[in-house]
Amino acid sequence: MPDSSDIAFIQEKNKAINQPLDLWEIWLTDSDVVSLTSADSDIEFAGVLHTSFPMSHEDVSQNIKGSVDTCKLLVSNVDRLAQFYLENYNGLRGKKCIKKTVWRDHLDDADNVRTEIFLIDSSAFDERQVELILTSNFDLMSVLLPLRVYDRTFCSWIFKSDECGYVGAETSCTHKFKFCESLGNERRFGAFPSIPDPTIYNP
Repeated sequence: MPDSSDIAFIQEKNKAINQPLDLWEIWLTDSDVVSLTSADSDIEFAGVLHTSFPMSHEDVSQNIKGSVDTCKLLVSNVDRLAQFYLENYNGLRGKKCIKKTVWRDHLDDADNVRTEIFLIDSSAFDERQVELILTSNFDLMSVLLPLRVYDRTFCSWIFKSDECGYVGAETSCTHKFKFCESLGNERRFGAFPSIPDPTIYNP
């Protein structure tokens, strides 16, 4: 039997005068949250202001075989802001991402919301956009696999973390080997240069 809340959601969604709004929260840390919306203006809901930003998403995949549901979130990278978060938070790997669906006519009702919780499984970017692959936990124990991101050129350590080991005066990092070398910290470089380069050369 269909869940009554799902029926109400579909009925409300289908009203031409009250289309739903998507609100997104990306949890960088337990207290630092980036709140965005794909709406054409900023949206305040439940005391949180979600900034309007060029973004879109694919529908969450549904399955009946126990496979993990996934969703692709695309965020504009024209101003390099999204790329900044990737480079400073380990590609956002394993970060919590919450999607909230609300209705413009009911923004004053904090209970009138559908909430979906994901983890960021992987990410990629180019000069136009950042692509985030969202998924639920990989298993019932909530263990993320693999535990690290394997990349040839991008250091996965958080700058000045115990793994990074740098304790100097610099306040930011490019996560690239040349910069790490300039700091005299190349022995702690957290990438995998030995991974074969996928580039195909045509002599």
